[in-house]
Amino acid sequence: MKLWDFALVAYARDDVREACLKLQDRDGQSVCLLLWAGWAASESRPLPPETLASALAAARQWEHGVTGPLRAARRMLRSHGHAALAGTVGAAEIEAERLLLVQLEGLTPPPKASAVNQLSVLVAVTSAWAPLPAPDRLDALAQALASACRPPEL
Repeated sequence: MKLWDFALVAYARDDVREACLKLQDRDGQSVCLLLWAGWAASESRPLPPETLASALAAARQWEHGVTGPLRAARRMLRSHGHAALAGTVGAAEIEAERLLLVQLEGLTPPPKASAVNQLSVLVAVTSAWAPLPAPDRLDALAQALASACRPPEL
């Protein structure tokens, strides 16, 4: 599954969205990196140190130059009652996140035969991005992402 498709499916779930936004707003984490880590683990794609370093550099550049400013503008506009313009800026923010996810997918090695532990990948990515969040928040996200990755029951 492509990373963007995974992100759309996962983020559509209330538990995944809530966990990601808490980690972003409370702990300064990157939602794109969280979704990338969850996707990589679900696809059995390892994240060696050089891949993680490249992904962090790309995400930091994107966060500081594009998505962070767009998010701040969207939130300010919404708080001042400019919902229509906030919606337009929000659409640009989502497109910017999509472009980053495409870039991150391109950096990721192919799948391996052995499974990759999702929680350990999330810990590695979050601790490299910012101070490590509370373990229960990461565990909640790992569980939500694991549920989002399961095929629907027939």
